Amino acid sequence: MGDVPLTRDEIADAHAAIAPHVRRTPVIEVAAADLGLDAALPPVALKLEQLQHTGSFKARGAVLNLMRRKVPPAGVVGASGGNHGAALAYAARAAGVPATVFVFDFTPKAKADRIRSYGADVRPVSGGFDALMAETHGFAEETGALLVHAFDQRETLMGQGTVAR
Repeated sequence: MGDVPLTRDEIADAHAAIAPHVRRTPVIEVAAADLGLDAALPPVALKLEQLQHTGSFKARGAVLNLMRRKVPPAGVVGASGGNHGAALAYAARAAGVPATVFVFDFTPKAKADRIRSYGADVRPVSGGFDALMAETHGFAEETGALLVHAFDQRETLMGQGTVAR
């Protein structure tokens, strides 16, 4: 991604851009003792991102990527263990573009099915992380699909950074 840190202004701008396309999820406070912590500690704030589209904060980064980057006719491609793939497939469906998601061959069926439910082509890969990334990058180079990285991409991080706003 580079060595230039994200700024608060970039995250605020990303928040304004994606706000119409993601849910504003609630924050609740839970007594520390309810979590098995020392009762003298202050309450713990929990951001309920499981209520976000696709069930995680990953939708924020995926949506921003498709808004901020030029998506070619080949669509988008990503590698995922589950949550990023579902988010990318969701964002692609909303944008009306094709999505291909490479997953580990041991990805739980429920996660692969969730990615498929948003219309993505799911492609299992054996051989671990390096093989998964090699297949994903190879597909992007071969087809011209836009590679949307799960965490090592500026737009992804800006979108995910909006979780606290």
